[in-house]
Amino acid sequence: MRYVIILSLAALALCGETNINVLFSYKSGAVAYYNSQRVNASEYARAAALRDSIAKSARVRAVFIADVLPEAGNEIVALKNDGREGFSIHATNGSTVFSYTPSGTTAVSSAMELSGHRDATNEFRVLKYYVLTEKPDRRHADCHLFRIDTDGISLITVVQFYDEIRTKRGVYTTTMESIFVDITKDGYLDLLIAQVEQGVTKSRAEYQLYSYCPKEKVYAFTLSDLGQEDAVSYAAYFARK
Repeated sequence: MRYVIILSLAALALCGETNINVLFSYKSGAVAYYNSQRVNASEYARAAALRDSIAKSARVRAVFIADVLPEAGNEIVALKNDGREGFSIHATNGSTVFSYTPSGTTAVSSAMELSGHRDATNEFRVLKYYVLTEKPDRRHADCHLFRIDTDGISLITVVQFYDEIRTKRGVYTTTMESIFVDITKDGYLDLLIAQVEQGVTKSRAEYQLYSYCPKEKVYAFTLSDLGQEDAVSYAAYFARK
């Protein structure tokens, strides 16, 4: 069972605001650059050719030229739907080095973000893959987080990134903030997540902590017995973000 720490939003110092429309604004089938090294015409041509090849059997959300893996050079990431949402990472020679398909759900869009970090032993990248679903009175997006380093690509966790419910009383939203920080003081960056629920009259946040185990090379959900007074200090990590 997973435990989270709940406290009043008034005690938080979270910064930033989720813009769900911008995140999922890529034109269908677009080829874009994202956190990439220098891109030349041949790379763009390969990305466009990959998009056209995938489009023969699946709907292409977008194709990104990005420096995803630790090896030098850019890779190509394709967001697609072949009946199920998913993405694939391709080397410059066209070979597929990784593919991922989340549990089946009907989605209207997907998106990707990539960031770099460094802990005690090496640099690593974090890929965030978002899947958006919509209903007449609700929008919901999940975030699938991956750690990428010399040991390969591993799924960290899947969390609710955005949830919007429209009622006669007003709009209720839940948004996610995440940060990598060494909370356990072992030299390795842990994943700290804050999910902020904002209602018509009240708001609150839930914190989730995933501690990194360098021996097993996985993130483990931490069952915290911290009291509420200690939990409030988590907000300071996001204030410095």
